[in-house]
Amino acid sequence: MSPIRRSPPSGSLDDDDDVFGYQVTAGIAIKINDRWDFRTDFRMLQAEDASLVSSTATASTPSDVEYSTFDMTAGVRIKF
Repeated sequence: MSPIRRSPPSGSLDDDDDVFGYQVTAGIAIKINDRWDFRTDFRMLQAEDASLVSSTATASTPSDVEYSTFDMTAGVRIKF
């Protein structure tokens, strides 16, 4: 049985674009006792749209790519 051979796509991708990004964080800690805290944090990371261009022999196709994340964590913190 011979392996499947695939030819590379006939085009290229310009995947280089510098965009502005920012991050916002907030959190709170609630004291349980002298050594233990309960904590929760929220983080938002956002970047502006990056423009990528896929080109073939006949035409160029621009694409805008978005990136954002929203994270929330919770846990306990032990003080030594």
